[in-house]
Amino acid sequence: MGPVGAILAELDKWSARSRPVVVTGRNEELRRELAAQDRKHPTHVLGFATNMHELMAVAELIITKPGGLTSSEALAMGKPLFILNPIPGQEAANSDFLLEHGAAAKANRMEDLPYRIEQLLGTKKLADMGGRPGR
Repeated sequence: MGPVGAILAELDKWSARSRPVVVTGRNEELRRELAAQDRKHPTHVLGFATNMHELMAVAELIITKPGGLTSSEALAMGKPLFILNPIPGQEAANSDFLLEHGAAAKANRMEDLPYRIEQLLGTKKLADMGGRPGR
């Protein structure tokens, strides 16, 4: 999902307590690199995961690019999405759809991430975002 290290660095600026979970998939080099870094907040860095449904189930918010599979899994589980830098084409179209239907929030600049998420966590808007479009 793009610049994961930069995203974690921005998330570590939060004043609120958080426990990010990062799934790097089959990118073992990225998993090792991220796992070796020190952070203010406890961060779980996983490689390939066969239990994504369990990881999503315990997530308060899923920060991701709006690919079809991740978006549809999150919607099916009623989990809100936070979108960062969708690529033109299908991801941009998915992003527009999710935003129009209130299932996601978005930041266009990496440095806006901590503020935008901090403003969202624990709010009614976050609770309302979790769910299927059109309900």
